[in-house]
Amino acid sequence: MLDGMRQEESVHRTRLLEQYRRRFGDHVPLIRRQDVRGFLTRRSPWLLKSLGPDTIRRQAEAAEVESRHFYERAAARMTDPASRQLLDDLAQAERSHEERADALAKERLTPAVQNERTGPASGCSFCRWCSPASPA
Repeated sequence: MLDGMRQEESVHRTRLLEQYRRRFGDHVPLIRRQDVRGFLTRRSPWLLKSLGPDTIRRQAEAAEVESRHFYERAAARMTDPASRQLLDDLAQAERSHEERADALAKERLTPAVQNERTGPASGCSFCRWCSPASPA
């Protein structure tokens, strides 16, 4: 799952770079997380003592939420229509990542608890990881 998310985030990075090059040319300055106003700083996950699956999942979820909020705020300030559309698309992609993570977390529940909360365990219908018909 994390490899799939990594690949999707790489596509997001590529789209942002393409849009930047269209607007400003081929020179892309080095910009770090701390150079971007409004982007939250957080400790690197590998500096945490415990890197169990739940810790990694929580860190990934927090990053998705932070990224979505950043894209939404940036899109609201953007005057260029193509850039605004890209930022809106990226915010929607982050939203779908959050929904996917929620669906996966629900699948981790025991069948009895899941049946109690949502009815029979059937998975969700919006992603290939949760769909009961998919070979996940």
